Amino acid sequence: MNLASIQKLLKKPLAAKEKDYDTFNTLLIVNQTMPYDVWRSAQPGAMNLTIIKYEGITVKDGNETLPFGYKIDCEYYYKKLWTKGGIQISTDMTSTKLEDKYLILQFDNSKPQKITFTAYNFYIEADYNRDGKPVIPKETYKGKNIPWTWGDEGYGPVLMVINEGNEEQQAFENPDYKAIFSVKKEGPKDFPLNHSIILQTDDTSSRRIAVYGKESRYGAIPLIGKGKCFSDPIFKNNNEPVESLDCFAFALQYPDRNFDGLITLALNLAIFDGDKWIPVYYEATEDSNHCPYLISTQFRVSPWIMTPNTQSPQEFYAARVTYSYFNETGYQSNELFINQLKKEYWDKFSKEMRIVEPKYDRNDPWMQDELEFGYSQMPNGIFNVFLHSPRDRGLALYPELELILQQQIGYITRNGTGIKCSLDSFGNLEVTPPLNNYPLGRIIYGGCLPGSNGRKMMRSVRDFLEAQLVQKPLELYTDWLRVGHVDEMLSFVPHFNNTVQKFKLLLASPDTFYVELKKEKPEKVLFEGKKDINGNSMAKTVGELLCDDSLFTFNKGCQDNIDKNRKLLINELQITNEDIIDIPALYYKDNGKASAYMPGMVNMVVLDKYLLIPNPFSDFIEEYVRKQLDSLGLECNFIDDWSSYHNQDGEVHCGTNVMRIPLSTSWWNLNLKKEQITIPEESTMQDLELTFS
Repeated sequence: MNLASIQKLLKKPLAAKEKDYDTFNTLLIVNQTMPYDVWRSAQPGAMNLTIIKYEGITVKDGNETLPFGYKIDCEYYYKKLWTKGGIQISTDMTSTKLEDKYLILQFDNSKPQKITFTAYNFYIEADYNRDGKPVIPKETYKGKNIPWTWGDEGYGPVLMVINEGNEEQQAFENPDYKAIFSVKKEGPKDFPLNHSIILQTDDTSSRRIAVYGKESRYGAIPLIGKGKCFSDPIFKNNNEPVESLDCFAFALQYPDRNFDGLITLALNLAIFDGDKWIPVYYEATEDSNHCPYLISTQFRVSPWIMTPNTQSPQEFYAARVTYSYFNETGYQSNELFINQLKKEYWDKFSKEMRIVEPKYDRNDPWMQDELEFGYSQMPNGIFNVFLHSPRDRGLALYPELELILQQQIGYITRNGTGIKCSLDSFGNLEVTPPLNNYPLGRIIYGGCLPGSNGRKMMRSVRDFLEAQLVQKPLELYTDWLRVGHVDEMLSFVPHFNNTVQKFKLLLASPDTFYVELKKEKPEKVLFEGKKDINGNSMAKTVGELLCDDSLFTFNKGCQDNIDKNRKLLINELQITNEDIIDIPALYYKDNGKASAYMPGMVNMVVLDKYLLIPNPFSDFIEEYVRKQLDSLGLECNFIDDWSSYHNQDGEVHCGTNVMRIPLSTSWWNLNLKKEQITIPEESTMQDLELTFS
């Protein structure tokens, strides 16, 4: 073929009716390789193919760039090129007009064919740097699927969940709760006829996200999400061609056992066929950087994060009940207990305590058991969210009727089909302060030995906590306790006088109680004036307690169980015995398990440096505790909860709740290791045994 013929062909592309190839095979995405089946244009019986010329594109066979004049024989094609999908075509420059890039082929000695291409660059502008500002993707991610990664140098945007009970309208109006992003197009304003670009996600993700156009209002139909996988056309030929589409999105579900928290939003090409748009699916291959979609971006859903005792309080709650306990004058309310707390909180913080009234609590005083406060976070906002316990007792309606509506707090519920037990209450759910390997701390809850028939927290709640990843849960063994809650056995307090380790773990300790007891005179009286739930006097002398061999033996068994948990806590939290303070405790045998004989002091409320501790009604025990905790820069305030809570197997912590200031560490900056993002199937304490006497 002579030069004049080539020049003539370059000036006059094939007429539309002469084109025998699909438009989507002549649309290029910048920096993306497209396999092109050149043999579709061959004359019947053609034996050889010559690459005459190409402009604005790169043509390769595998890793080899094909020069002008390169010849391919039929046998080679069918053995190699055809099985790999043809030759590979790519470009690193967008088109300035339709069909401004081309490839000229010649089969045998037939008339050369000119195949034209149009190159576009599509990308999703989002908050990849996680600083609240949408930006274009890095150069290395052009034309590719963008994965979400953890760490300070991590990459990828964040989604906030619109929580159960939080009105959807709030998400539309408040920029703190939605991920704002834009779909951008670079290239000719026009688009190939009967073709369009659509926004797309997979079927599973579509049920966990809602994506709206920026101008959408409450009640609008989402572009995709809420079960809708494909949007209407974004870029297509019409009278008003657009270059970008501004959107916002929010998640509909937190990470869970069946959901890793990752959601992919993608762009795909669609063809108009009669009365509907049909997406074109691309398949990735091992030897190609081609994407399953044209381009895509991974978002990660913000996990739910618990706040530890060491965080400052925002709100302090307790429930006022009318029939708290019964004495010789009849039923009594817990008003004296409430008044003690209100006074302490006002004196320390000059803030009113939030009191749940009887119409909401239905005589259920166990505020701690009903809900656990936490939060969700994205770069431009934090939203307080509580996890609602599946216990479903008197306080069950309070969160929905009061917290959500009046204070605009989001909530999560996780229920299951199993039989509920005491361990499903959230006195059995705590979180450590920040640790070296876990900057957001670790969740702690109690259970029974693997393989035993004991009590465990409901599987649906455990699965949910595991799936949040950033506060990897640790299961302790609390089934030896009658109520079975971790807050009966331990608490964490801040250490203001240490700049290195800023907290201490308080562990209940029968051994410490007996050590201190033996230092006192035999005639000294403990629990003077106090009665049990049946009205019997609880006053005991030191001598009487020391002579009670069965009580001593039972408490040795309790100490053994606490020590096994102590060992696990030291190993898992990477702390030492110096980080632990033993707090005197005494238990009695109650239907084969352990209940608090005297008020359990580890079951306290921590409000910055102020501690609200159950009064043990023993001056030497109180003095011992005060001495231990004063050295940490803490102030001990002892609260009388004997009649209203202690006699009903609870203490100060059980009857209160605190919403705290979120942690300062951004969860997406965590450099999670493989073992931290793997959900274990077996308990850590597989080898431990319980002790009872």
